[in-house]
Amino acid sequence: MLRLFFPCLCLIASASVDGSEREKEDLPLHMRFKIFHVVNPTEVVTGASKAKFEERGPYTYRVSRDKRNVNNGGSYVDFELYREFEYVKELSCEGCEKTDSVRILNMPLIGAVAGALATLFNMLKLVASLALLAVASAQVDTHFCPDGWIVSDVGEEIECVLLGGLYEHVSKPDAEILCAAHGGWLVDMDEGHGGQKNRFIKELISEAVGQNGIGRPGNNYDDQWWIGATVDGPHGDHNWGHWTWDHNGNDVTWYDWMDGEPNDWQHEQGCLTFLKDQDLFGYGTYHWNDWGCDWTARYICESAPIPTNATLLRLY
Repeated sequence: MLRLFFPCLCLIASASVDGSEREKEDLPLHMRFKIFHVVNPTEVVTGASKAKFEERGPYTYRVSRDKRNVNNGGSYVDFELYREFEYVKELSCEGCEKTDSVRILNMPLIGAVAGALATLFNMLKLVASLALLAVASAQVDTHFCPDGWIVSDVGEEIECVLLGGLYEHVSKPDAEILCAAHGGWLVDMDEGHGGQKNRFIKELISEAVGQNGIGRPGNNYDDQWWIGATVDGPHGDHNWGHWTWDHNGNDVTWYDWMDGEPNDWQHEQGCLTFLKDQDLFGYGTYHWNDWGCDWTARYICESAPIPTNATLLRLY
C-alpha cells in the first residue's frame, strides 16, 4: 500500500471543525496503470536490436484520502492530507500482481543523451579539426547518473542513489516496485566498503529530512527508510539472525543496529530500515532497525552508473 502526505491550508468563511477531529473521504476513486514492458533488454543494451514492447495491465489501485490533525483557525482550517494506494487484484488484469517486475525505457536519459549527441555532431561539422579529440574523449571511462539521482563515489566504485519523497511511506514490496520502475533496486551496502557507504547514505537522508517535530525525543518510527536486506529465520537482540542483501543474495557481514535492535517485535519484523533516534529538538542520527515488510517507510533506490562511452556506442 502506498501512502502520500500533503499539508493543506484552506480559507473558509466559517467553520465548526474540532481540532482533534479526523475526517476521511469515502468517495471511491481508482487509478489504473498500463505499462509497456521491454521484452529484449539484452539486445537493446548491446545494440543488436530495437526495443520490443509488451503491454501489461491494467494495474488498478484504490485511492483513499484521509484528513488528519484538522485545526480550526477561525477564518481558516488547516489539515494534513494523506492518500493511500491499495492494489485491487480483482479490478486488475488477469494474473497481474503488485509484485510483478517490469523493464521500461529511461526516456529522460535517452532524450538527454540524444540532445547531447546532436550538439556534439554540430560541433564536429563546424570544427573538423576537433574530430580526433572528440573521438578520444568518447573513449574515456566516465560515468553519470540520470536526473534526480545522486552520484555516490565512496571507495573505488561509482553508484547512483535516489531518495524517495519525504511524504511517500510505502511497504517494502511497493518500494521494490518503485525502484524497479526507476531502473534500480532498494539500496544495499555490499560493495566492499559498506561502512563508508552506510555513513554516506545516512548523511543524505539526514540532510533531506532536516529537523523533525520538537518535543518528541527518542526513536521516531515515522522517520524510517527501507534498506534492501531480509532476515532468514528467527532473530532478536541476543541473536541477530541470518541477514542477506536482496539484490545479490550475499550475507550481511556487519551491522549498524539501533540500541535495543533487532527485537523482532511480534515476530513480524523480517526486513530492514534506517530509523532515526532524535533529540528534544527533532535532530538526531539514523541506525538500523528490523521492521515489518508490510509496514511502511520511505525508500532509497540504487542503480549502477552508465558509462558515457558505452551509451554513445549503443546509440550509434
